[in-house]
Amino acid sequence: MLLIEENGASSNATPRRSVCLPFDRRPSRGHRWRGPGCNTWLRRLFPQRPTERERRELPAPRFTCSKHSAIGYNKFSDGPPARTLRTPHGKFALCKGGESYWNKSRSSLLALVAAADFKEPFNATAAADSCVRPPAEADATALAALLRLVPPLPLLGGSNNYQCRLHSRLFHEELNQMKMWALKMYDASSKIGSSLLNGNLVHLGDFEQCVSAVRTPEHVGGGPRIRGKYCAASVYLEPVGAGTNGKWRELHAIIDLMKSHDAMSNEYQNNDLHLPTFSPVQLGFCIPDSCGHEDLEDSLNEMLKPINISSGIDFKVRLGQKSCQNADENQVDRWTVITIIFVASLLMFALAGTLHEKAHTAESGALLPTAHKGTFRRLLLAFSFRRNWRSLVDTDVPEDELSCLHGLRCFASLMIYVIHKVVFILFHPFSNRTDVSDLLEGDWTMIFRAFWNWVDAFVVLSGLLTSFYAFKKLRTGQRLNIPKMYFQRYLKFTPMVFVWSLILQNLMQHQVSGQNLVRIVGPYVDNCKRGLLPVLTYTSVFNGLNKMCYPPAHQLVTDMHMYILSPFIMLGIWKYPKKAPFVFCATLAVLAAAKYSVVMQNQLGSFLFYGMSTETMVKSANIIYVNALHRLTPYLLGLGLGYVLQITDCKQVLSRVQMAAGTAIAIGCAAYSMFGVSHSSRKGYIYQVNEAAVFATFQPLMWGFALCWLVYSCATKHAPGWLLRLLTWRGFIIYSRLSYAIYLTQIYIVAVNVGNAVHSSRFGVHRIFDMNDIAMVGSASLLSTLILLLPLQDVSLLISGGYKPPNYSKYIKPSPDDHIEEKQQERAAKCQAEE
Repeated sequence: MLLIEENGASSNATPRRSVCLPFDRRPSRGHRWRGPGCNTWLRRLFPQRPTERERRELPAPRFTCSKHSAIGYNKFSDGPPARTLRTPHGKFALCKGGESYWNKSRSSLLALVAAADFKEPFNATAAADSCVRPPAEADATALAALLRLVPPLPLLGGSNNYQCRLHSRLFHEELNQMKMWALKMYDASSKIGSSLLNGNLVHLGDFEQCVSAVRTPEHVGGGPRIRGKYCAASVYLEPVGAGTNGKWRELHAIIDLMKSHDAMSNEYQNNDLHLPTFSPVQLGFCIPDSCGHEDLEDSLNEMLKPINISSGIDFKVRLGQKSCQNADENQVDRWTVITIIFVASLLMFALAGTLHEKAHTAESGALLPTAHKGTFRRLLLAFSFRRNWRSLVDTDVPEDELSCLHGLRCFASLMIYVIHKVVFILFHPFSNRTDVSDLLEGDWTMIFRAFWNWVDAFVVLSGLLTSFYAFKKLRTGQRLNIPKMYFQRYLKFTPMVFVWSLILQNLMQHQVSGQNLVRIVGPYVDNCKRGLLPVLTYTSVFNGLNKMCYPPAHQLVTDMHMYILSPFIMLGIWKYPKKAPFVFCATLAVLAAAKYSVVMQNQLGSFLFYGMSTETMVKSANIIYVNALHRLTPYLLGLGLGYVLQITDCKQVLSRVQMAAGTAIAIGCAAYSMFGVSHSSRKGYIYQVNEAAVFATFQPLMWGFALCWLVYSCATKHAPGWLLRLLTWRGFIIYSRLSYAIYLTQIYIVAVNVGNAVHSSRFGVHRIFDMNDIAMVGSASLLSTLILLLPLQDVSLLISGGYKPPNYSKYIKPSPDDHIEEKQQERAAKCQAEE
């Protein structure tokens, strides 16, 4: 290829030409350029002197003009007429050896133009097409019509990314030539679909096809190697200005439908997408791996500038630092293998314990003494599936146990599962998200929007159980061994949350699609990659909910912080029973005032109102939701109730009038806690900080009192019989033992299943109660309970010296002799009765 700069005034005058001829292609050194005009021409293309690397990376020309053809061409004496490439730096003519070289020379020409840093707008692709291809041939390709309907990405790369500019231009060039790698990248990028007015704004593209697109030089005749990189972009759109005319109102209504009424909003400045939002258009793009997220963001914003001016809509594109990913970033590393081996080892150890128990069990079902002889054998026996299964399904409970708590824990656990499921299912690319936002409107949705109620239920029960059994020890003259209390609780709950955090850290990224790895679970995986020490030390909430490794652990962390304070609070109540009520009430008043002040100063949300932004959600969660100080009110109420039930032996008798008055107050408190701000669940609600502060102040007090009254009524047998039978159903005992594992595993299972949804589908209420999710959560929680929760309770007793051999008397099969003795005793008793 011969480039000739034309400096003549007209075609009739003899122009002065600077000839630069490429030749001498070498695999290791690239190709050189020789000719009297090379330095001048390259100096014009490059603002600074090109480096040796830039010279080598320019692709080889597909042909070169011979000396004779160049001379003849320069004289315009023979050959086809010259084609001229017009650029801001002048006009360049391209010599050719015939029609068959039009397309071949185009790649070299585009590569040369890509090296230039033009200060003026210049469409190099169009200019090269007009220079290299005849006009009739330019529109003759089968792909041209499709590319005009759905154009590919604009050219990428700013003045500081030479490789991105070069690779982007090669992508455009070889896409027109229908090269497979370029077609894969083009096809893997998002294409806007239908149902936009119904909120169908999530188009994720094809991650796997994108990262599999590779340009190999040996297959395309040289040039650089290019691989596809997937990027997730968020496009925010807002009407420009304000007005009252019909056109502006119509435009505003269109955008409102597209954004599903902003039921869960997000702003361009925030771009916090680890929570679901209806505001941005979410698209997936496939770009060359030499380009970064800044190149794509700048290019898309530049492309949308003319639309912003003419359409009356302000389009803004946002990509984060973790928005792009290639195939190399999701490889199986050594930590993934170590995690798999660790989890498999736990299963094998439990299986070994099961075989050990079976080998030391007599035919009658009794456990031989040799089964728990020695520490290692006791440890093996603690992990036996068979033994732990019997402990799980054993519904015999002590007489003094508060059985009604099992039913309350079950209902609260189910409601939290539904809330988590609804939150994560909103990540799904539904094609009718506007219908979903309409479904989320109404008073009935306060069951989910006032989520504090269900979380506080666990806080009340935790405080109640802690104080009930602690005061039981104090009543019998025992002392509280505070270090032992801390150790047993730590060993009971920490291993399970650590194992699931380890699985999330190293396995979750291999279980979800690439599109949703960037969009949904990526932030949590990155948080876990920073280390699991905050999980083990219960300090993960100090960095905020959005910086936590395993989000469900926030409840465990805040509960642990309150548990650390509980022994000292209980000892104060036990030592000063007369002063305790006054100090107790004063503490509740101080906590209420502190929460009111914090909500007012920071303008936080104490309930999920319609149109709440993700920024407000995260800010509120970080300041009050994961702060043990602002969660202490219901915990203190639970501690106080445990003390009352112990000192009265659950036998306090109330009159009908007292019960009726207490029940009426409790129902009123529960109604306010659930529906007191129900008007916030409707479209058009405007946030009012006074209302949020008042609700945040009184909700924990009123809901805590309602729960405490319900538990008190059941424990003292004042509740109606049907309610007692419902809450004390034996099936709830089994579910209650599984509830901790269900709470920890549900987020992981739901997130993985939603993370594999990449194609649009329609939402239905049945999606919330997906049987696949329910079955997987049930299986994972059952396995976690059998190999972690129940065994470690025995391990803690083994370490602290309180180990007792298991009692299998109820599982021993009676022998025939036992039956004979029983019949003889029955006959003797019958004869005595007759006499």
